[in-house]
Amino acid sequence: MHPKTTGLGLILAPFLLLACGGTTVKLELTDAPPDTDAMAHVFVTLGRVEVHVAGDDDADDEDDETNDAADEDDDDAGWKTVAAPAGTFDLLALRDDVRATLGELELPDGKITQIRLFIDPAGPNEIELVSGETCALDLEKVPPTGVKINHPFKALDVEESSTLNIVVDFDVKESVDQSGSCEFSLKPVIKIKHVERD
Repeated sequence: MHPKTTGLGLILAPFLLLACGGTTVKLELTDAPPDTDAMAHVFVTLGRVEVHVAGDDDADDEDDETNDAADEDDDDAGWKTVAAPAGTFDLLALRDDVRATLGELELPDGKITQIRLFIDPAGPNEIELVSGETCALDLEKVPPTGVKINHPFKALDVEESSTLNIVVDFDVKESVDQSGSCEFSLKPVIKIKHVERD
């Protein structure tokens, strides 16, 4: 067993964002199955995870500059750190709707307009092949400002006394490019798989 898999099963649980006023927001990480049998493990290390919260009256779809300007007028709005460091995850262990805990955070009332994940270049960020060979993941294509997940439709309302469960898909098939037998690069493709409300 690869040493980084130790204790992995303990973190495969819902990622909780606890909002003020009795609201619970859950964010979970999962993976779409890759199309290669050559990979035994795909390890990616997240430095931190952030969500952007806007007031109820703010626009649903805003760029970072607009968000920053609006945040100056609202102490509760802005980017909130969920987890730092978030940890190292074997993405192949997250297939078949298995989910991994990232952290928890209290949120004010408002809307979640963006989520972004930061890959930690200090790693480990690597692929272990079925043959036992370990190959480094080239992170040159990973944006240092974070991988943004803009919700594809209306911003997510943080409602009082409710549970918002967000499942985020880190797609290995679309995120990993191979240029040689042990040459891989990472260009993260991360999207919201589905949203559940209780």
